Amino acid sequence: MHDPSARSKDLRLTAALAGISLALLVALTWSLTRLPRTGVSDAEVREQAVLELVRKGSGVFDTHPDPDVGKLLQPGLEEREGEETRLSTNRYGLREREHVWTKPDGTVRVVLLGDSYVMGYGVPAEDRVGVFLEQYLTERAGSKAEVECLHFGVSSWNAVAEATFVRRQLGDLRPDLVVQVIVRNDLNDLTGVRGFGATGRFTPQARSHADGIVRRRSQQELWGLRTPNPLLFGLDGESRGRWEEAGVAIERLARAVEAHGGTFLLVAMIPGFHSLVERYVASEVAPAEVVYLSSEFAMADEYRRAPSDPHWNRAGHEVVAKLLYGVAQERVLLPGLELAPWEEASGLVRGILDAGLAEAQSDEALRALTAELALTSELTFPSESPRVAGQVYGGVDSQGRVAPYASLVLARGGGGTLVLEGRRLGRPELTGGIARVYADEVLLEEIPLDGDRAFSFGLPLSDELARRDHIALRFECDDWVYDFDRSWRCVAFALERAAIVR
Repeated sequence: MHDPSARSKDLRLTAALAGISLALLVALTWSLTRLPRTGVSDAEVREQAVLELVRKGSGVFDTHPDPDVGKLLQPGLEEREGEETRLSTNRYGLREREHVWTKPDGTVRVVLLGDSYVMGYGVPAEDRVGVFLEQYLTERAGSKAEVECLHFGVSSWNAVAEATFVRRQLGDLRPDLVVQVIVRNDLNDLTGVRGFGATGRFTPQARSHADGIVRRRSQQELWGLRTPNPLLFGLDGESRGRWEEAGVAIERLARAVEAHGGTFLLVAMIPGFHSLVERYVASEVAPAEVVYLSSEFAMADEYRRAPSDPHWNRAGHEVVAKLLYGVAQERVLLPGLELAPWEEASGLVRGILDAGLAEAQSDEALRALTAELALTSELTFPSESPRVAGQVYGGVDSQGRVAPYASLVLARGGGGTLVLEGRRLGRPELTGGIARVYADEVLLEEIPLDGDRAFSFGLPLSDELARRDHIALRFECDDWVYDFDRSWRCVAFALERAAIVR
């Protein structure tokens, strides 16, 4: 029999959506909350309308009110094309089955935490590490318990976003084990979300930086290049500060998990840089709380989606799940399960993880990578050179235009004076504005932004700075203007030369 109330709801839903362009997604969502404008008085209808707009969109991300977390996936996605595979999400904005948020009594809950690796970039949901791990734990547990392995992964989350998201809800989540996976891009700025669920060019974690995004590769939209820079190398203040920030966030999470009665495990897969993980991150947690995936595993084509894509394929996820089982069994990370020994898993631990630990305890790989760098003591702009792009962490485009936050690295080369040359933009809006110039953590100068005059400074470095081989040159501006010809770029001044001279 036809349900009149259902027909009424359908008609009201149609009326609410009719005539409104999908291109006005944000405006429509706002208007649906204002009853006099839409005439929609049923909360359920409004919710259905928003879900319908989400269904018809193309982006996959959603904003999160916590600026340290920044974003999740959109809730309620059903087989949405995105992130190199089809995505379905639960009500919480995670690529995971629906589950009770507060852990039920009698359940052993494992939270797998990370970015696109944990989310399962490019693989079906059923081929991910947690699916395999849940199966292994259930099959080999000596005690009867409901085992639940949940994926808390969002593409381009950084280490701080990951750790913060779980730490701030531990009282409800109540995990027995948290496994955090960190990879090469976990020192990058977290990117925010713009309209239609696409990735923005700002970081919610430092909103005042505007579009001064820092990444370990030059931004495609600024340089037309994907040149790697030494952000991971720990050579300068920018890099070391980011390693330290990640270490603090992970340590806070580990101690919070422990305080809530759970255990914590950090899984590092940053080939060539495990010694820096050991120095800045592992030093903040107990040795039993860290494992390293060897470079041989990380670089093996049989476990990667493609030679140029290091994300795990199905086989990679399966191997990592076996490794996690082996570690959990040997280190008694899930005492409530009474896990049985498994020779295959133990063999992988002895092979892959022992090799990874040996890498972490030696600087040999890092020294070899550092020796390949060709960092110079002078950069000039404009430039289309990959060499110049490879010394820019973010916030400076190929024309030398500087964002509200910008950072680049210079080799000191024996010099003791920082030379800066550039020009002000001649924009009256910048009257009273200041650009603060830092060498690593030291404030060297404040440059007024008003007027249209060129500037040239020779700034002596302190004895402490003059003993360092590499220095991060950073600009923090308290005002800026828009460059309409470059998609609302935020620009404070133009840099023409930065050099450390004798």
